[in-house]
Amino acid sequence: MSNDEIALQLAQKALKKGFDPEAYIVQHIAEQRIQKEKEQDLVPDSNIDECIQLMLKLFVSYFNTPSIENMNKYLLIQKQVLSELYHTANDDCKSEMKTFFNELNTII
Repeated sequence: MSNDEIALQLAQKALKKGFDPEAYIVQHIAEQRIQKEKEQDLVPDSNIDECIQLMLKLFVSYFNTPSIENMNKYLLIQKQVLSELYHTANDDCKSEMKTFFNELNTII
């Protein structure tokens, strides 16, 4: 949970008790910052940043509930991220990635 989300929750709790000008300001600023963060597209010509956010959520899901289904969801999105990275790379980077992919076989 981000600091903005924590601030938002605390401000909302304070406002439930009654009107508090400081809590109202904190709530307003936190909501704007959270919305801005959601709208910011870090890589406009790609969905890679969204995939990486999803990858983190899927990893947490797998970590909290280890199952084949959760593992496969995580590995599928990881494959998509690596595929996009590879297909947008220059030749030198592609060569380096091929070496990396071969090294992955040593894990097993």
